[in-house]
Amino acid sequence: MKRVLVVVFLLPLLALVSACGGGGGEGGSGPVTVGASVSMTGPLAPIGTLLQKGYEQRAKEVNEAGGLDIGGSKREVDLKMLDNKSEPNLATEQARTLVTKEGAVALLGSESPPLNNPLAATAETLEIPLVMGLNPIRAFLSGTESEWHWAWDQFFDEEEVTTLQFKTADLTDTNKKVALFTDNEQDGVVMGGLWEKKAPEAGYDIVYHAKFPVGTTDYSSFIEKTKSSGAEIVIAQMTPPDGAALWKQFKALGYDPKLAFCEKCGTNGGWGEALGAVAEGTSGFSNWAPQKGLPETEQIEATLGKQIPNEYDLGLAVSGYTAAGILFDAIEAAGSTEPEAINDAIGETDKEYAVGHVKFTEHAYGIPAVMLQWQNGNGVQVYPEVEGTELQVPVKGLE
Repeated sequence: MKRVLVVVFLLPLLALVSACGGGGGEGGSGPVTVGASVSMTGPLAPIGTLLQKGYEQRAKEVNEAGGLDIGGSKREVDLKMLDNKSEPNLATEQARTLVTKEGAVALLGSESPPLNNPLAATAETLEIPLVMGLNPIRAFLSGTESEWHWAWDQFFDEEEVTTLQFKTADLTDTNKKVALFTDNEQDGVVMGGLWEKKAPEAGYDIVYHAKFPVGTTDYSSFIEKTKSSGAEIVIAQMTPPDGAALWKQFKALGYDPKLAFCEKCGTNGGWGEALGAVAEGTSGFSNWAPQKGLPETEQIEATLGKQIPNEYDLGLAVSGYTAAGILFDAIEAAGSTEPEAINDAIGETDKEYAVGHVKFTEHAYGIPAVMLQWQNGNGVQVYPEVEGTELQVPVKGLE
């Protein structure tokens, strides 16, 4: 009698599970659910909303073509995105919700190591594939004590991009004295250390290094020390709101370097909106620029480019567009929505995308970066040098 009761109880539950559209393996039907936790609000919203646009555009293109071809059946993508408000704990909670309650067969990432690394750890626990961008490679690889199995990252390699500031500075004459401003987030710590290491190798001298927690509002003492150091070059790695506060105080206290780089903080359209004319002349690297002439460039300019006129912002959206493309291609290659099959297919990725030829090594792909500079309210490529643009010196917005 007890066995009969158990069967009767389980039948409705099994029917409910089979009705969910997220999974289904090779023989499933209905939409394929993919989840993402991104910063639609909070300090990282200027970046997260662009990532969101990239995800949405790729999903739209797939669905307009009839959906993903999974074992000969076309299935639309149901992209579910939640606002993590730039809060790591909320991001991990949302990842669990997307998988366990919404039926997501895979996840797409958020922005920066403080959000992406906890998401990666959650993906490992859930044994669900996660594809991300906007997470510096070294910070990602150091985010686990062993190795990643379910998380995949495509973004810049700190070892490479921390040379770009010096290579760009070589295009003009300076006293080669550099002041660093780095916060205590993981990418700030990692990149700050690399700049200290690489500066003498490139012929530059770090004469002052300001270190501070995220959310710092008063930089006056740091700026006075920077002025006293004689640094003609400043390199910062900060969140966008903090970077904008620093630049305003540079202007107010009369610090006018020949070159100023604001990585992460100045590499999105919110920089121009927050600072207006003060943003002019700020430099920062990007994972994408139309001058690179990479695959999908025409498609991106015809779609995302019409929504996002700023080159910095477009590069951030391209990161999401690429991550979603890698994941959707892997689902088709797997011919299944089973997480393990998708994960294996991601590992076999060997294809040209908007950011270059993606082939993962240690679950990561380092994107070749370029240096852009804010000129006339937009980011233009200044290194490697391209026809029609040149590095402007000194920093116009801080004169």
